[in-house]
Amino acid sequence: MVGPVSNDEREAFTRRLQLGFVLLVGVSSGLITLQGNPSPTVVVGAVAGGLLLGVLLMRFAIPSADGFRDQETPERASESDGHLERRFESADRDERPQEQRNR
Repeated sequence: MVGPVSNDEREAFTRRLQLGFVLLVGVSSGLITLQGNPSPTVVVGAVAGGLLLGVLLMRFAIPSADGFRDQETPERASESDGHLERRFESADRDERPQEQRNR
């Protein structure tokens, strides 16, 4: 049976995904520029601009590995056997019956 993914594996995967994303955007901007018969400096500039754009998009699109919960040390034990659940404080609970909440 396979155990949970370790934090080191998760961080390594996230780094590779981020690098691949940035390179994909940078190289594709250079390839698109080649369609217009440009000079080499224009192609290099387009790739550099694409890499910069890729970094900005990567920061927005891909979460950092620090945002994941540590699998080795669970914060709180749950009665749901690992299923995700939303925890409410007592003031946030909706005390109405189920039929009235869905209206």
